[in-house]
Amino acid sequence: MIQHFVTVINNNLIFGNGTKLTVMGKNDEIIPPAVAIFSPSKQEIQQKSKATLVCLASGFYPDHLNLVWKVNGAKRTEGVGTDEFSTQNGSTYSLTSRLRISAQEWLNPLNRFECVANFFRNGTLESIQKLIYGDAGCAVTEGKCVFSQANICMYFNSSFTKCKVCEISTTRITFPSK
Repeated sequence: MIQHFVTVINNNLIFGNGTKLTVMGKNDEIIPPAVAIFSPSKQEIQQKSKATLVCLASGFYPDHLNLVWKVNGAKRTEGVGTDEFSTQNGSTYSLTSRLRISAQEWLNPLNRFECVANFFRNGTLESIQKLIYGDAGCAVTEGKCVFSQANICMYFNSSFTKCKVCEISTTRITFPSK
């Protein structure tokens, strides 16, 4: 015997495992989201050697929105945590997603991190994206040295030195000529 479940919440219908239908009136306006990406905290990078980027999509209506992370143009699912439900703020909604990566991946200024908000407007899938690049700085804790293609950080006698680097290979480090 097959059972079908339908839940009605306000003017939203949820069928079984998450198919959602929102009934909108003629005058209901579809409002696209504002999208922002927030950089990871230096404290997390230094203490955990991890970096969590946060994507916030806010001010949108209705609450049908999908957030996707891309790293250097490729979709990323590993390390991604997105809120299960949008949060209602008056007549609009917000949704957050987090991308947790290694400090080394964040500390490469050549890496591009992109958050894409996908939503439907008038039957067409639209996207709004924001992007940031990895940090050229460095985060060093005692006993650790974090490398990026642009910088090397070295920890000596309770202080650290940051140097510009042209090339890092397994056998040598090349510094720019003066």
